[in-house]
Amino acid sequence: MNGNAVSIVAGYNGAGLGISSAYTAIPISQSRPGSVSNAVDVYNATSMRIVSQTHAIRYTGPVNNCAGVIRSAQSDWNLTPNGTISATSANATAPTGNGVCARLYDDTGAIVAYAPLGTEILYIDGPSANPQAIGPNSVSCRPEQGMTIRLAHKTGKFESAAVRNIPPVVAWYPNSTSTTLATLAHFYPSNTVNQPCVLAYDNDWVSQLAILESVNADASFSIESCVCVEYVPSSGSPYYPLTTNGPPANPSVINAVQKAISDNGTAVPGILNGRA
Repeated sequence: MNGNAVSIVAGYNGAGLGISSAYTAIPISQSRPGSVSNAVDVYNATSMRIVSQTHAIRYTGPVNNCAGVIRSAQSDWNLTPNGTISATSANATAPTGNGVCARLYDDTGAIVAYAPLGTEILYIDGPSANPQAIGPNSVSCRPEQGMTIRLAHKTGKFESAAVRNIPPVVAWYPNSTSTTLATLAHFYPSNTVNQPCVLAYDNDWVSQLAILESVNADASFSIESCVCVEYVPSSGSPYYPLTTNGPPANPSVINAVQKAISDNGTAVPGILNGRA
């Protein structure tokens, strides 16, 4: 945060960005793109369903000089499969020959390796304009108020999504389909214990863009996510004997929730939800 603007895409249209350390620790070797370990999914699930999700931004910095604004508006972002890696290198030296490769960076910006062959590529398909330029219909509030973002659902169908036990490469741009060497950028922090990866995603959720704009230089924020997910463990999972069949969808409850979100807005100042 540099005191100007920081953008956050809340939920990435319902992307399950790994499992938090409250449930399981994800070692670096198991979250790196192309890892063959199933440990990124503690349930060894084959499918999952995102039921609801809420994201809260809370100001945790000093109050006496708090400045700036939190702004949020709905945006159009999707995660889209776009082939697999066909050229690789186990170190920072670029692969030779034709194919598609993905650079893996550490937290200093240095290239440490290239994603292995066969790794799935997901690209983030978003607005081509500046992602920090949100429209005049955005919701704004003071940082000390905080903000609660409740993602709306596009279809109301709540379809199951495939669980990706092998972490994919996530890139900002669609991959070139030419025969020349196409390079995709992928940020991969290397010096912390728990790493995020895309476990599953559902593009039927409306994404929300949030901006921390012109905040004080010593500002800090806590971003809290609450996502309700229904997993379908595989028969070999130790959790399988504990599972039960989920109840059928209740359209009246779904409609009531969606109406509340529509009436009150997908983003509201946190103080309106009883949060200071």
